[in-house]
Amino acid sequence: MSDDPVPAEMRRRNLILGLGIGAFCLAQVVFYMIFFRTNGLPKDPKVWQEQQARQSAAQGTP
Repeated sequence: MSDDPVPAEMRRRNLILGLGIGAFCLAQVVFYMIFFRTNGLPKDPKVWQEQQARQSAAQGTP
């Protein structure tokens, strides 16, 4: 008999949960890398401020 205090089924569920969470985090990082590569903030602060002003005006916020 093995002296392992953790049952095999619990170990398997924990492994699957850990891999699922890790895959989700990795997918999120990849998504944001692609998103900011295509829609990143402009380098010029003036242009960024104008975009923010247009966006807030379109949303109706002051």
